Amino acid sequence: MTFIVLAIFTSCGGDRNHKHTRKTHDDIGRTVNIPVRVHRIVSLTPSITEILATITPLEKIVARTPHCTYPKEILKVPVIDVYPLDIEKLVKLKPDLVFVKEGFLAIEQANQLEKLGIAVYYLKFNTAQDIIHAIVKVGKLMDADMQAGLEADTLGMHLHKLKVKAEQIKEYDKPEVLILISSNPLYAYGKDSYASDFLYYAGAKNAIKEKFSNPFPQLSREYLLKLNPEIIITTKQNNNIFDLYPELKQSKAFKNNRIHYIDEDLISRPGPRVIEAILKLKELVKK
Repeated sequence: MTFIVLAIFTSCGGDRNHKHTRKTHDDIGRTVNIPVRVHRIVSLTPSITEILATITPLEKIVARTPHCTYPKEILKVPVIDVYPLDIEKLVKLKPDLVFVKEGFLAIEQANQLEKLGIAVYYLKFNTAQDIIHAIVKVGKLMDADMQAGLEADTLGMHLHKLKVKAEQIKEYDKPEVLILISSNPLYAYGKDSYASDFLYYAGAKNAIKEKFSNPFPQLSREYLLKLNPEIIITTKQNNNIFDLYPELKQSKAFKNNRIHYIDEDLISRPGPRVIEAILKLKELVKK
């Protein structure tokens, strides 16, 4: 496969002059050599696609995933399959830079692409502030510092206002909320996830208090029952949760009719719509 991809890359202009590069480090500590001028980019993660669409001309984005659907203008951009990643098509697109969220692309694949002259930059999102930092970083890489700075400043201002209001709420008045990612298998946003941080700004707290090795842990039904959250927030795709786990009808959330639904894209994409996501959570957790 590597030989085939290399042959395709060479025939498509893989000998592009990348002497004029700048060395930087991505969010997972990798050294990345990026062209001084980035003209062609591929995004392999919806949240990063939304960041790019906010601060850079759409024509620079030469490919998106099938899941990158916002803003609607992005639908004009060609699609590249990511499960599994269509490396041959990616190489044919001749991008200067590929953006991807941590965990969305195997390091081995990133190394393979970089051997073919395609820079890969990982971004990490653990908190709401990480979104602001990502916007600034992407702006610098894309020579869009001014637009990125304006966007980051605006989001930062709104986050600060939300933080001030959240800190006025007494700890015992903050409801314990479980945000479920999926019902089968049972995954949730853990304590160290960006969604847990969103809850902080919304004036609530994560019902999951333990630290897991994965910010999006898989839970057992026994653990879920023991957790007994005051509020459960999930997506419409998981509206079968009480059919799968009838014992959850004993939870505070079910007994008090505090089962709420949120748009999957809004909660699953740590991007420029972070304030919208937090305000929605704030609405749902309000007593």
